[in-house]
Amino acid sequence: MDDCFSGHGDDFKGIAQTVGLEGPARMAHATEELTVKLMMISQELEPYPHQAIVFPPPRPSNVSRSKAKCAQCGYEVTLLKKWASYGAPICPKDNIRMQEAVPETIENTADYDSESVGKGAKQSPDEIRRAIS
Repeated sequence: MDDCFSGHGDDFKGIAQTVGLEGPARMAHATEELTVKLMMISQELEPYPHQAIVFPPPRPSNVSRSKAKCAQCGYEVTLLKKWASYGAPICPKDNIRMQEAVPETIENTADYDSESVGKGAKQSPDEIRRAIS
């Protein structure tokens, strides 16, 4: 309402109380009256037209990224896409080229049945990874 001009000071606290929030300004929560008003508004609204929005979006985990491992000492590193195109790096300890490991995803497992997955429209590997993470 004030373009973040007042931070979490007295003006902010006044605005928060006016709209129906209570408690410390940094952790304000809805009053019982505001909660009831919001519930009444939500009952008047139509059903949500699509899946719930997850915010912030989930970040990719290192599980789905390529890795390289030294065959002698077992040292393992995660490869960034930017550098993976150059091939596996050299092990800093043994000074030999590391072996690139394939990330374990559902389509790389022995139990993966490509015919029963996505009949009709085939899902891309990225969609499958997001679905199981």
